Amino acid sequence: MVPFIVATFIPHPVVKGIAAAVGWALLGGFVQGEGMNLAQKLLLLKTGVTTKAQKDEAYNRIADSLIGLAMAAVITLIMLILHFIANVMKGIYNFVRGRVFSVKPTPVDTKAPAPAEGKGGPSEGKGGPEGKGREAKPVENDPTGIKSPTVTEGPTADGKGSIKVLEDGRVIVCRSCAEMRVKYAEELNGKTEESRKVKQELDAANVEKDPATKLAKEKVVEQKLRNMQRAAESLPQKMKALEAESKAAGDSVERLDPKGKSNALTEPDGTLQKAKVAAKPAEAKAVEARAKANAMEKGEAKTQAEAKAAEAETQAKDIKDKIGQLEKAIGEAKGDHAGLKDEAQKAQKTAQDIKNDPDFQRPDVIDPARDALETVRQKAEAAEKKVTNAHEELKEALGEGKKTGKPWTHGSQTKLPRQNIGGHQVEVHVDERGPHVHLDRGTAAERYINLKGKTVADGMAELPDGVRNNERVHSAAEKAIDTWNQET
Repeated sequence: MVPFIVATFIPHPVVKGIAAAVGWALLGGFVQGEGMNLAQKLLLLKTGVTTKAQKDEAYNRIADSLIGLAMAAVITLIMLILHFIANVMKGIYNFVRGRVFSVKPTPVDTKAPAPAEGKGGPSEGKGGPEGKGREAKPVENDPTGIKSPTVTEGPTADGKGSIKVLEDGRVIVCRSCAEMRVKYAEELNGKTEESRKVKQELDAANVEKDPATKLAKEKVVEQKLRNMQRAAESLPQKMKALEAESKAAGDSVERLDPKGKSNALTEPDGTLQKAKVAAKPAEAKAVEARAKANAMEKGEAKTQAEAKAAEAETQAKDIKDKIGQLEKAIGEAKGDHAGLKDEAQKAQKTAQDIKNDPDFQRPDVIDPARDALETVRQKAEAAEKKVTNAHEELKEALGEGKKTGKPWTHGSQTKLPRQNIGGHQVEVHVDERGPHVHLDRGTAAERYINLKGKTVADGMAELPDGVRNNERVHSAAEKAIDTWNQET
């Protein structure tokens, strides 16, 4: 019975599994042995010729077997009752821990890992002090839809996300990519002393002039806010966030699957093939322009011809370079897919185990599982973002870049007020950021889907199953996109 006691009170899955297997094997062997002994003695008394002493011994052995089997049944029943009591006590403990008393999370080291080295310094392309040779580029995937150059960027304090400081002063936290004051609005607006102090720290960080210093301070503040958010969550909230993160991780990885229904590689791959066809005429045009310029006598006409030849050569080279970048990004995304799919499946299995076993439904088990899923999602999103950025640059090189329209001047328009659809709180708006959908706003599972520049079908593909096919959401998203396109 010792293995059953171990399996009942030690929740570790490996220990629990081994102990239960050993316990059931021993119990099965005991019952089988006693059953065979009982059958043999009964058969002997029924059919065999025995002496009085042999009969007495047989009756004694039968009595021993019956007593042993009865004791095994009683002890097994006691173990089941104890297991039930243990689960009830754990449930009460988790309720009190999550709802009645605030649990302070273990402080984490706020020293972020150093960014990866690359050509031209650690911050190349990020706008940091080391990033020589490149200018800061507008943030194409800014969740607000408002383009602003990135001044500096780095990992969060725990290394599981990134923080961008934009030129216009906003700070974007890319765990689920939201502006920090929006993502942690509830924590910053709280009435506690802790909320007041953290808000003061954030305000102080925001007025910091030096980008590197500002980023370092924002990392510390973001980690504190994240800890506050996690500590305030109830157990049901944590379980809902775990389920949402599991779905989001799976969806993000599926978008890298070349054979997936809603993959993010089909359109870029099509543009890539078209660009390869267009590259040859562009090269031929550049060669012809250069030959024409070289054949001309010195003078104003030759100068102009050389300028045109240089422009044609630059365009041809730009197309060729951008083809290489997109080809590499798509290849890496396809290569990453298998590994990320395996990671996602393992993390999702852990999440499912937690859902199925109340013993695992504790903050110290749920939060690491969420972190693992979040890491997979962020890797997949980073790979997709790399493809998307390279795709946009290639389209721009081909002369297919998006045209700049007039600014939005109509404030915020609600196309679908907050409603519970498919287990999610859903809102659809259009404002200066573009048409967009809010999912579970103000919760740990909050998501922001910007529909600017997308078709209704593309936008719907990013929504969860229960929301994607809803007619109200589809109609509201279509109206939001139409309004934006007409007004801008």
